Amino acid sequence: MSAGEEGVTVEPVWFGPSERPLFGWLHRPADGRVRGGVVLCPPLGIEFQFSQYSYLLVAHGLAALGFLVVRFDYDGTGNSSGGQHDGSRVAAWTASVRHAVRLARLSGVEWIAGIGLRAGATLLASTASTDGGFDALVLWDPCESGKAFLREQRALHRMANARVGGEPDALEIPGVTLSEEASTELAALQIPWRETLPGRVLVFTDPARTYSRRLVQTLEGEGVQWQGYCQEAAIFDTGAVGYQAPSRVLEQITAWVSAAGNSASKELASAQEVRSRATVATSAGGEPIVEEFVRIGPAGLFGVMTSRGGPRVEDSVAPAPPVLLFLSSAANPQVGPARQWVELARLWATLGLRSIRFDFGGIADSPTPAGRAEHAIYASEVLDDIGEAARFASPGDPRNVILVGLCSGALAALSAAPRLRPRGVIAINPWLTYPGFLPSSAAREHELAIAGSRRLPPPPVAPAEPDGRGWARDRSSLGDRLPPLLWTLVTKAGLGHSPDRFLRPLIRAKVPTLLICGAQESHAARIRTPQLARRLEEIPGARFETVPDLDHGLFSEADRETVRQLATRYLKAIVAATPQPADGVGLPVTAAAKTSTEPRPPCRVDPLKAPR
Repeated sequence: MSAGEEGVTVEPVWFGPSERPLFGWLHRPADGRVRGGVVLCPPLGIEFQFSQYSYLLVAHGLAALGFLVVRFDYDGTGNSSGGQHDGSRVAAWTASVRHAVRLARLSGVEWIAGIGLRAGATLLASTASTDGGFDALVLWDPCESGKAFLREQRALHRMANARVGGEPDALEIPGVTLSEEASTELAALQIPWRETLPGRVLVFTDPARTYSRRLVQTLEGEGVQWQGYCQEAAIFDTGAVGYQAPSRVLEQITAWVSAAGNSASKELASAQEVRSRATVATSAGGEPIVEEFVRIGPAGLFGVMTSRGGPRVEDSVAPAPPVLLFLSSAANPQVGPARQWVELARLWATLGLRSIRFDFGGIADSPTPAGRAEHAIYASEVLDDIGEAARFASPGDPRNVILVGLCSGALAALSAAPRLRPRGVIAINPWLTYPGFLPSSAAREHELAIAGSRRLPPPPVAPAEPDGRGWARDRSSLGDRLPPLLWTLVTKAGLGHSPDRFLRPLIRAKVPTLLICGAQESHAARIRTPQLARRLEEIPGARFETVPDLDHGLFSEADRETVRQLATRYLKAIVAATPQPADGVGLPVTAAAKTSTEPRPPCRVDPLKAPR
């Protein structure tokens, strides 16, 4: 349990069925007296990832006004148990809402409001119309139906030119693949008629969006208030450099709920069914995969540790296998891009590897340490956070860790590795030409300046012509015609940024690094510093893999599967290099993983099964 700002106490919990636990947060007044409860129903798909910071701020604001707030992840999403390919997805999501309401009721709350954003509003309204349990609803930028939501998301997926993956009959949208059954069920979901909803409803609308006549007619009637944002608001830009939360818009929501709730407060009871440790999955062999909450270092950074149940592998193996540290990506929560960190942690637990996914200070669910700017993505202090996490994960030898990161998290891993000298690094899609990490306040000012000028750090020019080596060369770029030596001079003169600043220290430290990049992300290293790219691969165990069509945020399932295969092979090779006891006790390693000279077949690992 940790104390939040403005007299708010925040506690991570597992709740719901013990055989299929849900993850959530309880935000409550520090004095233990509440006026009511609020259940926050998140959106789906990519919008889930990018709405978390706004939901965190709403939860803090409502708790400061005297409400118990349940912020949670649906079954098969976020940190909750289950997966996207499980059956009966819509039924599982609506059941998750009911479990969140029950959690609030067990705490002694009598008056309850629900807040749902986008498809989360559709799920919330549907649940409220059939099960009751709510006294008021906030339908925040609601989707009229699941069909409308899927139509919009399919268009976004096509615009991204993402690679197609998954089952033939599955429907893929950014960040999620839905089975034919799940997509059919979701498409049939609609905002119910006003008569079936609670007495008070706020339809909170985005002025930049057009709402259908049917939705307006459906939500007409006594007790329904339509209210637009008081300012332009980028709710789903949470992970963007320079993002600033739309505080006035969020205050509109909290003010409406506060006015609708009870005026008198009562003593809050202790919820009886919350847990800090839970079995979230089982391997194909029936072994439990267990997760528990951890607090790291003096700042109390929030993390989730995943391990195989029963005696840990490190208890019987000397030396212990490395611990995986999954790092924050931009300002998004510890679940990782499109939930990739959760899925990888649980998958690699079947191999006996323990992992911790955590948020840097001032990011997502970790508190902001004194003197550090909140939401500073490229703050140099995150490198200290990595050191704290390494000491926490492996107190006897902090180097016995493998750092895993995407984009800014990948750059952080590459920057911390020369000093920490971990057992390995898995860096996915880093912008190797980014200027680098700055002290917190300066980093935040720099990020805001970048956002204000509406330009990102200059990425490599989109490649156009493959050169036969698995990466591409854009012959139209004058800069890429400069010889590597001249690029070195350009960099020293401060006229440009080179991958040299990240790769050279890594090579000197001889850290076995798996660098997985799309064609754009690998372009600068291959063109501007080709010798360094070759020297990186000369380190035993290191590889520089270029996947030409790799989506930067891994929102395509085909891309996530590619990363899973490449990273799993790398991990098996790293573990194979660990000296094992004479009795041979250790992790199973395939013959293909023991040497990089043999052909690399598709990675085959035991799939996870959600506990039933």
